[in-house]
Amino acid sequence: MRTLSLRAHERGLELACYVEADVPDHLEGDGRRLRQIVINLAGNSIKFTEQGEVVVHVMVERRDDDEVTLRLEVRDTGIGIEAADQDRIFAPFTQVDASSTRRYAGTGLGLAICRELVEKMGGDIWLESERGVGSTFYCTMVMRELEDAPPFHPQEVRLLAGRKVLVVDDNHTNRRILQETFNQWGMRPTLTSDGYTALELVEESRRGGDPFPLIVVDGLMPDMDGFTLIETMQDRGVTDSATVLMLSSADRNSFIERCDDLQVAAYLEKPISGGLLLQAVLSALYGERGQPTRPGAIHAVKQGLSVLVAEDTPANQKVVRAILEKRGHRVEVSSNGREALNKLTAKSFDLVLMDVQMPTMDGLQATAAIRLMDRPAIAEVPIVAMTAHAMKGDRE
Repeated sequence: MRTLSLRAHERGLELACYVEADVPDHLEGDGRRLRQIVINLAGNSIKFTEQGEVVVHVMVERRDDDEVTLRLEVRDTGIGIEAADQDRIFAPFTQVDASSTRRYAGTGLGLAICRELVEKMGGDIWLESERGVGSTFYCTMVMRELEDAPPFHPQEVRLLAGRKVLVVDDNHTNRRILQETFNQWGMRPTLTSDGYTALELVEESRRGGDPFPLIVVDGLMPDMDGFTLIETMQDRGVTDSATVLMLSSADRNSFIERCDDLQVAAYLEKPISGGLLLQAVLSALYGERGQPTRPGAIHAVKQGLSVLVAEDTPANQKVVRAILEKRGHRVEVSSNGREALNKLTAKSFDLVLMDVQMPTMDGLQATAAIRLMDRPAIAEVPIVAMTAHAMKGDRE
């Protein structure tokens, strides 16, 4: 959904995604076809929507033993499709008249492909549309439920039962999705669409002796945006006992420093998956091992990692650095294992990318030395080996 999210943001649209609670955690089916269907349908809606939102909704339509028929809905507030063209919209361009081709240029082939993919997955595809109001594309597909697979949600979700959460988002669809998600986890969500009302609710809850332990704020809102709201709450001293999560459809790289300055516990890009949101909430409130942690102590789940790259070839250093920094990670480079050890003892890193063959001290020797260190923060750091050798012995 990352590419779709960027395209929606460029057009000033909200992109939301919601998977109903009764959809099984583990399904067997053609994931590649499903992904292509979602990309084509949602991409088409984004292209022909000038303002408003595009919503991807997944639910169970029917169960038959271990077979599950899913229904995927993609709803938009776009230009809509004339009734005369709706029967032909899933056909290639050659089957649509010239005026329709110009009006919906770029839709025919993608939607025709969707129809073919859906039929191969044992389903159907159709749409409802009103000119000037928007369209909803529907499709069904048959998959098999894997009953013996472990549950997706960790047992720690029980820690959230009864916890209050304030949701601040100007978009009605996002508020509804977050409300239903938090309800599934046994939490008590309170919803508001603007920062001023949120301030009143936070102050009122503190006066009543039942403050919000978690506040989820949209970054981009009219009148008072999420950052201004957080700054105002901090200035008034009403968030001392609260953990704040930031949500936004904007490019996170432009917000990262402000989130750090405000000690925002996690920054998540829309559309937000339930699993990622759950991970962020649990980490922010309880830490990775279920132990309570102070507000602001947990860095953003998707904020970017501090990565140490141990690589002796300058060209490879440059390539790896460019790839990681482009994705928002912070990178330091060492030219051999000895330098990597020195950097690790002087500074904390989230991840080490270790070249196997280096001068002075190679990657295997450096890794062995790291694992023997007394400080757990260093000894347990994740290490990923990089090598030009692909023999079985190298892996062992």
